[in-house]
Amino acid sequence: MNNRQRRVPLLLDGGTGEELFRRNVPDDRKIWSATALVHPEYHDILEQVHGSFLQSGSNFITTNSYGVVPGVGFNEQEIECYTNQAGMIARQAVTKFMSSTRSDNNFNDREMQQEKVFVLGSLGPLVESYRPDLILPHPEGSKFYRRMCQSLAPHVDAFLGETMSSVAESLQVLDAVASLGPQEQRPLFISYTLDSKGNFRDGKELPIGIREMLDHWKSKYHQAEGKLMLDVDLKLKLENDFVVSAFFFSNPNVLCDYKVSAVLFNCCLPEAITIALERIRSDKDLVALLNESGILLGAYANRLTHIDAGWSLQESESPQSLRQDLDEDQYWTDFVSRWINEHQVQLVGGCCGIRPSHIAHIRNKLRELHQSELLPPSHFYITLSQL
Repeated sequence: MNNRQRRVPLLLDGGTGEELFRRNVPDDRKIWSATALVHPEYHDILEQVHGSFLQSGSNFITTNSYGVVPGVGFNEQEIECYTNQAGMIARQAVTKFMSSTRSDNNFNDREMQQEKVFVLGSLGPLVESYRPDLILPHPEGSKFYRRMCQSLAPHVDAFLGETMSSVAESLQVLDAVASLGPQEQRPLFISYTLDSKGNFRDGKELPIGIREMLDHWKSKYHQAEGKLMLDVDLKLKLENDFVVSAFFFSNPNVLCDYKVSAVLFNCCLPEAITIALERIRSDKDLVALLNESGILLGAYANRLTHIDAGWSLQESESPQSLRQDLDEDQYWTDFVSRWINEHQVQLVGGCCGIRPSHIAHIRNKLRELHQSELLPPSHFYITLSQL
């Protein structure tokens, strides 16, 4: 593969919740997007939303399990039930999409006919988004995340701990995944929401926090080393000697028992993500640590206006307003293209307010930028014996 091919990122989806509300699913200010799971009459709409992102070019879709948490009143049985339902619907959407594109002779997007798409199992904050002061005690939080992972595992290719407001919150997810049995293990993506200065929401500086998370992961990772199965690995050699790797998702038999495959930033201002990526790039030791750990970088900002400290979903009277300066081209030009070209980000997409049209625009721009069709993810999979 040449350098141009190696630099083609993979596309995440956009904001499932906001897209549901655009399609007339009620915006319940308590359980939010979980409304589409609790009420069976909205299951088809949820599947259609997933399908819209797939049609737009997403290589990954994310389960709508973000809002199925104890903080809004769901008990353990309900969490298991609705989380499982979210996984089933997402997998159903992928199955239907792959079947329809491969059988449709009029479907002219050749690489979408060939490629494989993946399901990420969303693990959101258990109490409230953006609130590091409200996280559960570590043992209790890890227990909930473990149950959620067990419900998602039959349906997903990787777990996504997203909108983590602090390192402490993300460690609950890490320990939950580390405790899973061999048949439930999946690669883990960890995504943080940032304040306007590009730090964690509890004020901890970004480089310090990432190192803490990686140190914690490595202590668990090395404990499990004797059980690792690394027959297949994806390795990409990017410019500036930036080497990243991620595990092959489609076959759990070749996956590491416990692997952080990506660090991402989401559900915050895109400007904050740019600041964070600039800090990472300027910290050569941190870049080396990420390289050595084989961790991808990712970014999927929201389109919301500034959210104040102390915000609460249930206390908000109406949805957060959307920015008017982040249409499809502005999001690409001002942010996504820079993340890819300047910071070697390999996973891009969007969060609240980023629509299928944004994802389609990113995909089209990538085609233009690389002067060729996007390579499907399967083209990046290389066995260790080939490296």
